[in-house]
Amino acid sequence: MAETVHHSIRSHRAPRSPRTGWRRHAQWWGAVYILAALWLGSAAAHAAALWRTQADDAAAHGQPHGWADYWPALVSSTAENWQSEWAQLTVQALLLLSPLASRVWRADRNADKDDVARIEAQLAELRTAITDREV
Repeated sequence: MAETVHHSIRSHRAPRSPRTGWRRHAQWWGAVYILAALWLGSAAAHAAALWRTQADDAAAHGQPHGWADYWPALVSSTAENWQSEWAQLTVQALLLLSPLASRVWRADRNADKDDVARIEAQLAELRTAITDREV
């Protein structure tokens, strides 16, 4: 009797629901938010370091430091940094994808040959079936 009661209680338990709402959103997009925060932090650190370097250079030469000198230097150094990063990423992608692309291309070429042979066999069967019906 105890087993029957225990079994009936277990069978009425509600099923666990999948994660919904913000937990599911965080599960899917959490890494994107972390990377965005890291990128913003590194951009802010880059901007602050450049500001400090420009201020020190201006003070060493006895010149005033201002936004007019800072913005072109910030855009230039950021573009130079991003250019090298994108070049590195492109080379890595090409090195990683070229063996994969050649395998896919070879597989597609072989699949095309197999498909043509299969289609030709089906056409031959259809021709045979049509000529058998006509006779």
